[in-house]
Amino acid sequence: VPAYGMYEGEVCRGWQILLLPGVEYHSLLHTLQLMRHISERYSEFSYSESFFARLADPVIAAFLRREITFDIVQEHVKLEEQKWIRKAKRFVLYEDAPRRIK
Repeated sequence: VPAYGMYEGEVCRGWQILLLPGVEYHSLLHTLQLMRHISERYSEFSYSESFFARLADPVIAAFLRREITFDIVQEHVKLEEQKWIRKAKRFVLYEDAPRRIK
C-alpha cells in the first residue's frame, strides 16, 4: 500500500522484476517498454503534461506517446549513453570505468 502520492492508501497490485544472475539488464529501456505497455493496455492510464515536462527528452516522450517505435528510442538511448561515457571518462576515480550495457 503506497504511503504517499496519488495512490496513497490504495492496494498496490504491482510487479516484482526478478533478474537472472549474470545477465546484463538495461533498466531504462526495460522501464520505457513497461511504461508503454501499460499505457497501451490500460485505456484509463495516462501521463500528465507535467510528467513530459519533467522528462525533458523529446525522443523518449515521443516513444511514450506512441509516436515512434522502440528501435528508434533504443538507438537514441545508445547514442546518448555513448556521449555520456565519453564525457564521464575524464572524471573516473576507479579502475571500473563507465560502460554501456548492450
